[in-house]
Amino acid sequence: PLFPLAIAALSAIPGVDEVTAGFVLNKILFLLALIFLYLYLSEIVGHKKSLAVLAAMVTSAGAYAFHAYYSESTMLFGLALCLYAYQRRQWPLLAAASVALGASRLTALPLVLIFSAALLLRAWQERRNSKTALRFLMLAAVCPLGSAAFLGYIHFNFGNPFDLLHEIQKSSWGFFHPETSWAYIFTGHNLWDFWSAALSKGTMTFIDIKSLNLLWTTLAAAAAIYCFVKFKLSVFSILFGSYFLFIYTTGGGSDFLISAHRFYAMMIPIFMMFASLHDWITAKISPGFAIAVSGLLFSLNLFYCLFHAAFFNQGIWYYF
Repeated sequence: PLFPLAIAALSAIPGVDEVTAGFVLNKILFLLALIFLYLYLSEIVGHKKSLAVLAAMVTSAGAYAFHAYYSESTMLFGLALCLYAYQRRQWPLLAAASVALGASRLTALPLVLIFSAALLLRAWQERRNSKTALRFLMLAAVCPLGSAAFLGYIHFNFGNPFDLLHEIQKSSWGFFHPETSWAYIFTGHNLWDFWSAALSKGTMTFIDIKSLNLLWTTLAAAAAIYCFVKFKLSVFSILFGSYFLFIYTTGGGSDFLISAHRFYAMMIPIFMMFASLHDWITAKISPGFAIAVSGLLFSLNLFYCLFHAAFFNQGIWYYF
């Protein structure tokens, strides 16, 4: 895993302990991720909107994960660098960034495979030029090496990763994410049941953390649809659409989709969707009303950021 290995390397510096190294590393990777995301998004939505999207993302509920001793910033950095490299057609950088992304978390594997598939498509398009096609094939093969190294690390230190992951799924992970039928998930029946249960709480729905995770998942589903409507069958829409399906199916049976807020890759299209909503209100109603709506939504976003952080910092969390 890239995050703990990077901490070990940084803490080898005299006078730097592992705790300090982890927090410093997170701050650096988080800042670099925001820089690359800004460069990427500014080409799509413009400079002002890219700043607004990023401001909303870093002040959203659960953004504490970027500052805590977690690997979220590592994964976000890998994803941001991948998006930047793909947009600039810097293919060797894309392959290297995919390796870093895959080594950050196993949940990043679907994203890595999409970038690898994009390079395979380039190889097919260049098939008449055998040298160029071979180059793209080699780069596509490099992309999943980070995920392979992650699994290899587990195997070397703990045993067969597939057996271990299966055991984890049945024990601690299964406590949060009980098995359920595919039909229950893909028909949306689980969302219907979760929303019915959430709304039955009355006003508690709007301050209950589990209900807010359900809201994020629902927004992520809307954002996935938005991506395909806005960007058609592009790498961007396929990337986030596939990632949403992965997160949704693996956590679809959990109580109110309890882990949804942790997977921050979907926050990018979610807040891009809200930026488009601002444009729609500006065009259809008035700029002033659009500013008022966006200001209200941003204030709510900031409130829930502080609310979640307060719960987390006090050790008050579901199942813990």
